Amino acid sequence: MSDLQIGLLILGLLVIGGVVGFNWLQEKRFRQRAEHGFQRPDADVLLGGDDSHAFPSEKKWETRIDPHLEPRFRDTAPEQPVTAPETQEPAPEKKATVPEKKATAPGKEATAPETRSTAPAPSAQVARGVSRVESMPDVAIHYVAEIRAGEVIPAGTIETLEGQLQQTGCKCQLFGYNYHTRAWERIAGPENWYTSIKLFVQLVDRGGSVTADQVENIAMLMRSQADEISGICEAPTTDEVMTRALSLEDFCLDVDIIVGLSVAARPGQVLHGTQLRALAESSGLQLGSNGVFVMPDEHGGALFTMDNQESNPFDAAELKSLTTRGVTFLLDVPRTANGVKVLNRMIGVCKQFAESLDAVLCDDNRQPLNDSGLEKIRNQLRSTYEAMDGRGIPAGSATARQLFS
Repeated sequence: MSDLQIGLLILGLLVIGGVVGFNWLQEKRFRQRAEHGFQRPDADVLLGGDDSHAFPSEKKWETRIDPHLEPRFRDTAPEQPVTAPETQEPAPEKKATVPEKKATAPGKEATAPETRSTAPAPSAQVARGVSRVESMPDVAIHYVAEIRAGEVIPAGTIETLEGQLQQTGCKCQLFGYNYHTRAWERIAGPENWYTSIKLFVQLVDRGGSVTADQVENIAMLMRSQADEISGICEAPTTDEVMTRALSLEDFCLDVDIIVGLSVAARPGQVLHGTQLRALAESSGLQLGSNGVFVMPDEHGGALFTMDNQESNPFDAAELKSLTTRGVTFLLDVPRTANGVKVLNRMIGVCKQFAESLDAVLCDDNRQPLNDSGLEKIRNQLRSTYEAMDGRGIPAGSATARQLFS
C-alpha cells in the first residue's frame, strides 16, 4: 500500500469520526435544551407506571425518534406513533383489562381501549397531554405566519405568544407541529412538544377587516418570539395581507344579506302574545333565552328567527299579556345552506301567521308582499349563493359561519 493510499485512509477515518462526534454532540445539546425548557409533569394514570412521564433521554429505549426538521402541512390524520421492536412486546397474558366506560360526559375524550400493555413502550410517550385534533383553518379567510425551529419550542414561549396575541384584537388560532406524532394539531398545552407553530389570523368578520397596524404588530410579536429561540419566522408582508383583506371585505359586503319578512297587524288592531306563541310552537319555532323564537335546524343551529317588532323581547312569563303591532321573520343568508328552500319554508310560516291572525305579510318597509315580490327575493338569493360558491365559500359552511360572525 502506497503512502498516498494510507494517507487517504487516515483522512477518511478522521472525517467519519468527526461526523459521528458532531451528531453525538448535537443530540446531547438537543436533549439538554429540551429538559431545561420544560417542567416535568406529574405522573399520568393513563400512561401507567411511575416513570411514564420521564423524558426520552431518561428511558432505555432501543428505538429513538429523531426530530423532524422540515414539517409538512397535513390535513390528514396523524401517522401512527413509532412503536418498540417486536422483541420488546409483553406476552399476551401480561395485558391488563381496562373497564369499559358506558358513556362519556360532554367534552370528555373517548374511552380507553379495552386492553393495554402494562409494560412501558415508546408509543406511551405520544400520549403526553391531550391533543385537540382539528382541521386546519381555511386559508381563504385567514393569513398564516409561522415560527420554525429545529428543536422543541419551550412551553413558556408558546404561553407568552398566546397572551400577546389576545391583546391584538384579532381572531387568532395557533397550531403546532407535534414532535411525536409528526402532524399538525391545535395547540393543546405545555405537555405536548412542538417544533413549529402556525398562526392563523382571520382577515374579516362582520366587524370589519384587520388593520395594517394589527398585521404589523402580529408580525413583530412572531419575529420577537422566533428570535428568542433562534428560530425562523415566515410571515406575509403587510401589503399582501391588506390586499387580501380588502378584497374579502368587498365580497362580504356584496353577499351579507338578511332577508326580513314581517307579519303586521291591520290598522287599529294588535297581535296577542297567546296567539303568537300557539302559532309559533305549532310551526316548530322554539322560544330562546334571548327572547327570540328560533326555527332549529338538524344541528341545533337556526334556520330563521321570529322577533318582536317592538322593543320588548318575547318573555314566556309575559306572553299572556303581551300585545304587539307585528313580528319579523329573519333569514341570515350567508350563514344558511339551501337558502331558497329555507326561504320557502319561512314564507309558508309567515302566510300561516298572516291568515290565522288576519294580518298582512309585508317587507322591511311594511309594504305588502305578493307572489311577484317574493319571487324577486328568491332570485336575489340565487345570485348571492352563486357568488359565494364562485368564491369557494358556500353559504352555511363552517367557513361562511366563521366569516359572517
